[in-house]
Amino acid sequence: MWAVRKAREIGMTTFNGSAGWLSKFKTANRIVSRKVTKFITRASSSSAVEIATFATSFVDRVFPYIHNYGPDCVYNTDQSGFNLEIHSGRTLDTKGVRHVEATAQSISSMTHSYTIQPTMSASGRLLSPLLVVLKESSGRLGPRVQKTVFVAENLYVMASKSGKVSKEIVSTWFTCVFFPNVHSPATLILDSLSTQNNDELIQKVRPANFEFEVLTIPPGTTSIAQPLDVFFSDNGRILFENFLIMLLCPKLMSN
Repeated sequence: MWAVRKAREIGMTTFNGSAGWLSKFKTANRIVSRKVTKFITRASSSSAVEIATFATSFVDRVFPYIHNYGPDCVYNTDQSGFNLEIHSGRTLDTKGVRHVEATAQSISSMTHSYTIQPTMSASGRLLSPLLVVLKESSGRLGPRVQKTVFVAENLYVMASKSGKVSKEIVSTWFTCVFFPNVHSPATLILDSLSTQNNDELIQKVRPANFEFEVLTIPPGTTSIAQPLDVFFSDNGRILFENFLIMLLCPKLMSN
């Protein structure tokens, strides 16, 4: 037993780790039996420490850019997918029922249907316009959609077959959204996704004499090192979904 071994190491020869002691120890430290939700190897556990170290080193690398150029010249951009139909993973049914079904307007609308790509400076300023990528079977906005789609100055709307960002869309985003709305020098923090973090693509669209540098977030660390992941995306998603609920179900919210 681990406790007995540790006791012997510090000279406690009479300690035997009784069932009573174990019960009190578990109660004092709030240790209870829990269902295992994920299995990991010892290597995975060790890599978690390495990931945290890489993330800390990356953050330390970013700080001089903020200090030298100012927080308004250091940006982070990231993509976030949304479903056309928002649903809950739970509903009411009779106790003991093994299979619970719920009605949806469209099964395909419950998967990834469109993407937004916010860009934020280290000072907390959101870059405008916001890129929105809709899902269209043709991969582009058709004449009917162009006539009916909501037009706003702070939105830049494009389309793809998957509703996700492609290299062509990334190129357009740099050309029409990012570079026209930032000043030189500028630093952009990107994750390692090759679709957007493509040096050859960026150099083709970078304006002449524009001082620009990309800082790549180490793979596997975005959840703790990417500013938009840590401070914005999840909160923004919750705010957006609550807004839709208020818009679609005003009577429910008023109660």
